[in-house]
Amino acid sequence: MNNQNQVKLPEVRQDVIDDIEQPGNSAWDDIGKVAANTQYSTDYKLKQVRELKAYVDSETPQRVAEHTAKLTAEVAKLQAVARLPIAPPLEQVPQLEYTRAALAVRWQNMTAPDRYQEWQTAIEAKDTIAARVYRDFLPTVFRQRPDGSPLPVDRQYETLTAQTDDLLSTDDQRKARAALPIVEETLRRLPFHAERQKARFEGMQITQDGKLIDGRSARSWQALRDSF
Repeated sequence: MNNQNQVKLPEVRQDVIDDIEQPGNSAWDDIGKVAANTQYSTDYKLKQVRELKAYVDSETPQRVAEHTAKLTAEVAKLQAVARLPIAPPLEQVPQLEYTRAALAVRWQNMTAPDRYQEWQTAIEAKDTIAARVYRDFLPTVFRQRPDGSPLPVDRQYETLTAQTDDLLSTDDQRKARAALPIVEETLRRLPFHAERQKARFEGMQITQDGKLIDGRSARSWQALRDSF
């Protein structure tokens, strides 16, 4: 298979996913051992399958609920840590006001690419004052139509804004911002992995020679995956 055609899925907390799938994986292994044992009667095998499936049906939702509560709380905590304050530190206000006035004059005689280049230069120089002025005030001057409505946000503007936010952040804020999408994606995918285990057992088949056939066909697996 050509690796270039493979879609890279968002990163998740694999330990959480493994814990959600553990009851199903454990039960699947146990069912396989029971089904392959020729000393067991068919009735006994079916009884064991029902009991193990009932365990999965009970345990998996419980684990999903527990992880949902924990991850939801963690998302709220990370969002609080990652959030940048709107107002600058009071000691920076005089510098910001002076820089804003000086740049406002320069901006009038600059093209948009030149303004973006100076913004990038300020970021690379770790000039937090100039970078903040560009982020906070440039849009109000040059990113509006004559009627005052905002222009569509272009990719370069978004990139420079993100780089400025990173420049103004503390180490803890950067770490929280990096962890947040992983936790959010893990939280979003919990129902998918629970349903994945459910589908595995609902369509399960046992062949005459004691082999298990996973209930998740390639087609149903893709449909389930696309629904999340």
